[in-house]
Amino acid sequence: MNKIKNGNQGFTLLELLVVVLIIGILAGIALPQYRRAVGKAELSEVLQRTKEIVEAQNRYYLINDVYSTRIGFLDIDINNSDIERCSLAGETYAACYGKNYILVYIYDRKEIECYSRNKTLATVCENFFNKSAELLEMSGCSELGGKPCWVVRQAKFPM
Repeated sequence: MNKIKNGNQGFTLLELLVVVLIIGILAGIALPQYRRAVGKAELSEVLQRTKEIVEAQNRYYLINDVYSTRIGFLDIDINNSDIERCSLAGETYAACYGKNYILVYIYDRKEIECYSRNKTLATVCENFFNKSAELLEMSGCSELGGKPCWVVRQAKFPM
């Protein structure tokens, strides 16, 4: 028969607490990095869709001398479950709405704007555009659940 020797019966409570503490510290470091990576991927997808619309609008304009007011008139297919909706406002702007971000391209200013629904998400816009976000207290930002929201404005699309 096998007999268990005293002292080799398992882990002490202190050893278990140290292991739980180490796992907690690692999770506390990894989780924010994971959220930033997911946010950057979502923002990248919204940016790509916005670029596609702007390019299609420019092609439409070259042919018709006016911007399209309907996405269906453009020569692109933007069906994607990750992007909730894209819309046009004729010669004013094109916008794509994600879960956490809105990207708006303003034609006359040739400027892209990145709206995010909270400060944590705004850091992704800031890092993506390498510019500080500003808080918009009075802005509607209704697509992101109301105000306040943050915006980063840039004169061109990031590469």
